[in-house]
Amino acid sequence: KIHGKNIKNPARSFTLTGPINSGKSLKDLGYMPGFYDVHLTGKNTQFLSSNGLSNSKDEYGRLLNNTDPINLEDGTKIEFTPAKFAKLKRQGQSYVVTNPGNYLPDIQIPAGEYQVTYRGNLISQEVSASAKAGSVLSLSVTTYEGTVIPKSTQEDNFNVTLYEAQGKDSGNDKGLLSVQKNRLVTVSMMNVVDKNVAILLTPITKSSNSK
Repeated sequence: KIHGKNIKNPARSFTLTGPINSGKSLKDLGYMPGFYDVHLTGKNTQFLSSNGLSNSKDEYGRLLNNTDPINLEDGTKIEFTPAKFAKLKRQGQSYVVTNPGNYLPDIQIPAGEYQVTYRGNLISQEVSASAKAGSVLSLSVTTYEGTVIPKSTQEDNFNVTLYEAQGKDSGNDKGLLSVQKNRLVTVSMMNVVDKNVAILLTPITKSSNSK
């Protein structure tokens, strides 16, 4: 549980090396649940890839539960260390997210309303059934159980997807996000090759909101 700024994280460092095909749970293998920063070496893996963990992008604040199944391909090594919950860096007025994972309101980023944009090069989405998937950046407000909060009456306030596209659809390069107390901001950065890709969260003030 996380209450205010008193973080109680039971996570303890451990390393997994493939192959692991047992499908045993985290509890079965004797590892502690909690928030972890995750580092991958070797080839990319299907395990823990849902948010975009890759050789070029570590994942921060991954929440592991006792029941999470463990499967890992040969040639893959994943290191888990207790999440640091470091405050997001600032660039001007914007907060900068460089890695996928979970971020904590009022500990890493103040609660409030934000305009969401990105920098760096994404692989564009192609209009073709046989085309490879392009890059997708997404931010969702979630519960600690991993459930996405439904949209409010304000469009895009609880789920923002950013991408580039070809053809008539030029993609989606901005959105709005409502960062809320007692929630997580879950960030996914899928199929990102450019290490310089980052998401920018710029606070929306009353003056800028009225323009």
